[in-house]
Amino acid sequence: MRNLLLVFISLFSFTTTYSQVIQIGSGTTTNSINTASPVNTASRRQVSQMVYTVAEINAAGASGANILSQLGFYVTNEPVYAIPGYTIKIKHTTQNNVSSSLGNTGWTTVKNGFSYSPAPGGFDMIVFDTPFNWNGTQNIGIEICWSQVQPNSDASGQCRVFTSNRGYRYRRDNNGGSICGTNPNSRLNTKPQAKLIFKTPEGYKLTELGLSLMKTLNPLRDWAAEWEKEISK
Repeated sequence: MRNLLLVFISLFSFTTTYSQVIQIGSGTTTNSINTASPVNTASRRQVSQMVYTVAEINAAGASGANILSQLGFYVTNEPVYAIPGYTIKIKHTTQNNVSSSLGNTGWTTVKNGFSYSPAPGGFDMIVFDTPFNWNGTQNIGIEICWSQVQPNSDASGQCRVFTSNRGYRYRRDNNGGSICGTNPNSRLNTKPQAKLIFKTPEGYKLTELGLSLMKTLNPLRDWAAEWEKEISK
């Protein structure tokens, strides 16, 4: 039984070593309570776009094709109201910034709309419903959008940002429904600090192998437990 337990522990440890966690941006500067950000509700709806370049990703410690599975922003002040229909889309892009819109086509919806209540005090990680296969050579474009915040707008919701020329593009208003699918039309020269978690294809393959072996070994574990009961009588 001890040997069997060691097998499970080894499999788990081996598969988790393939995650890469990187942070892009540093410092303690935040958006003001009235300035657009991925967690700000000064207006009831917002769609925003930003680009994290391959140079930024490489400098932060990730390189080569990877599977992006989580994204988080450093939240310093949570919005008063939950953000409904919070949706994240990602695509490859040759643009280095958002001097112009990234457009409405070619996106992969990695996080389906959900009610988001950002947690302050650090990077609030969001686990994707559909991980994104980054090719390792192109920049990563991100779009975030949501539906009308209820019951009202509120000048709250802040995250850490860093200086980035034409780094954040947004459109916001107080209309009903969702703003997703609308092109953002205003720009900021800052960009949210972001934490990205990648898992290499090899890591996913090993995880699948580990799960398969665990299913195979479960009957053996049960048999061993029954056998130990018998010999201990």
